[in-house]
Parts: sequence; C-alpha cells; structure tokens
Amino acid sequence: MEVQRGSPLGERLQVLVEAGRLGTTALEEIQLAKIRLRELLQRMPEKPIIATLTVPPRTFTPGQLLREIELETPVGRQWIQAELQHVKRILQLARRA
Repeated sequence: MEVQRGSPLGERLQVLVEAGRLGTTALEEIQLAKIRLRELLQRMPEKPIIATLTVPPRTFTPGQLLREIELETPVGRQWIQAELQHVKRILQLARRA
C-alpha cells in the first residue's frame, strides 16, 4: 500500500524489493517479519488455528501466536524465521519475473 501511495517508505521498500532484500539489517528483517505476521494474525478470528504435536499438545489462537511472536519465545522465533523464509522465496520469484 505504501508503494501504491508513493510515500517515502513505499519508495524505500520498492528499492529493497527490487534489490531482493528485506531490510538493511537482520534486526530490520525481523521487525518486518513481525509486522507482516501481526497484520495477518489480527485479521483472523480468535479461535484455534494451529496445533502442535508436542508433549503436552498445544493449540494456539491468532492472539496467542501474536504474543509468542512479540515475546520471541521459541514458538514465536519459529514463526518469525518461517516468515522470513517465505518472504525471501517471494522476492526470488519477483526477481525472476
């Protein structure tokens, strides 16, 4: 949306995407992943969406996952890393197009 608005942030993001990068530092990449996950999870209904096969098994609602992500618990870090991998794959596809 920022790119479509032509905002300074949008211009910066467009440059990074065209360069195949998420941010300029690892911390910025983590922050971006957290923002993307927050936006996604806040749109979901507050009912269990994920279950684990751990002992004991657990289920997570979007709100619970968001807390895990914000606190960077082991579960939250797994989600952050998965989001970073997902975005990097998207960027690779965009560069090929």
